[in-house]
Amino acid sequence: MIDGLYLITNDDLDGDLLPRISAALKGGARVIQYREKLLPVAERVGEAKKILTLCRKHGATFIINDLPELAWACGADGVHLGQGDTSIAEARKILGPNKLIGVSTHNPEEAMKAAAQGADYVAIGSMYPTGTKDDAVVVGIDMLRKVKRAVDIPVVAIGGITARRADELLEAGADSVAVISAVMSDPNPALAAGEFALLFNRRVEDPRGQVMTIAGSDSGGGAGLQADIKTITLLGSYASS
Repeated sequence: MIDGLYLITNDDLDGDLLPRISAALKGGARVIQYREKLLPVAERVGEAKKILTLCRKHGATFIINDLPELAWACGADGVHLGQGDTSIAEARKILGPNKLIGVSTHNPEEAMKAAAQGADYVAIGSMYPTGTKDDAVVVGIDMLRKVKRAVDIPVVAIGGITARRADELLEAGADSVAVISAVMSDPNPALAAGEFALLFNRRVEDPRGQVMTIAGSDSGGGAGLQADIKTITLLGSYASS
């Protein structure tokens, strides 16, 4: 299942990868993609299995970046492929019919081709400028809308996404938003993931509950009634005063 916050891991330079992933899952991450470029492939299996255990504990989906062989070896839920990676057909031979296959795309033509070849979801990006990937090309929100209209499989928006920017992407039709640094580089990954996860409450059927706040006013917006309105909005409800 591809929806909600889609978290892509970064390199484990400080030895704190697993605690950060665990915190993000507690905060509400629904999909974890393991992307590791530095470790030898043989050493990634053990780390991937530990992440899989965390995902199973929290009911999240676990995806491996680029390598269907690694996805098969660790028992992941699927693999995510770039335009220059293993073909969908070859990945399906390795993983079988029941695993997820996602594909990075940049336009409706690539998305439709991926869907026709059996992809279970597509990612579209980069939505905004990003420092995570040197060769990222910004395609923008209009391209997201076009891709969403072109395919009937889930669409993941990716690239330079923050919690503030995610709102307009969901309004444009993204089923999921993929982030790296916005959560993995945050001092509090659980809180950062939670801020994203709350945005998806808009998809919960009404009524979403009622909130009454009694507060003073802070013209700076950092506390009081103004801060409460922000919180209520993030929870997917409508605030008025």
